[in-house]
Amino acid sequence: MSTLYITDLDGTLLTPNVCVSPKSAEIINMLIDKGMLFSVATARSQASVKGLLDNIDIRLPIVLLNGVFIYDINDKKNLHHYPLDSDAVPKILSVFLDAGKSPFMYLLKDDGIDLIFTELQLDIHKKFYEKRKPLFDYRFFQTDSYDVPSDSEVVYFNLIDFYAELLPIYNKLCKISGVSCAFYEDNYSPYWFLEVYSDTASKSNGAVMLKKIYRADKIVAFGDNHNDAMMFGAADESYATGNAVDELKSIATGVIGANFDDGVAKHLLNRFKNDTLL
Repeated sequence: MSTLYITDLDGTLLTPNVCVSPKSAEIINMLIDKGMLFSVATARSQASVKGLLDNIDIRLPIVLLNGVFIYDINDKKNLHHYPLDSDAVPKILSVFLDAGKSPFMYLLKDDGIDLIFTELQLDIHKKFYEKRKPLFDYRFFQTDSYDVPSDSEVVYFNLIDFYAELLPIYNKLCKISGVSCAFYEDNYSPYWFLEVYSDTASKSNGAVMLKKIYRADKIVAFGDNHNDAMMFGAADESYATGNAVDELKSIATGVIGANFDDGVAKHLLNRFKNDTLL
């Protein structure tokens, strides 16, 4: 019997300093060498995940943008993606614009991502932009409108704001056919993330796809936030880190150590020592 182990990044595998600790990397690499099927499912994109996993010998594709992309991190190419339905895009934009918001719209073009926005309304938006603009995978464009070029596909929307600002927008977006939304607290600020993507994409679908490709018999998942709930539902076992939100802990198989104490790696090592890893 083989098992796919798949983990969220921020708040789960990554420390509060936004890195994989040397201890976690050492443990996980040892277990990968012994045959562990290990991957990652994150809301991060190809660009923002860059460098975060350099000290882990990941051999499987990873799941990005909450399941929109299945990505080969070694060859740096998209293996599969789920675009938003073209009929849903203007409806999504209407909800954001009617609320006076300027979301980041992600476009897939020539296997790269373009980010379109009309205005950086908050300091957190400026930080998001300034941090990601130097990454060569991203091509940022400030425009007067959210026109979609004919050679591009809309794959994602992202907006960071306060909970009270985003909640009514989230409620309206959830009513649009063909759309899924992730709405969760930022691990590093008082803001919340609202992310919109195709309902055919999810961390859970990404995990199930990897399970089939690598002929694993079951899935064991790790997470900390609301957007990990669907992946927990698809997993045979699920573990919330000690720092996870209570809602996720309530549906998990168990609670492990916190992200600042190598919780995922220690759990995996304990399974290995008890001959239950594979």
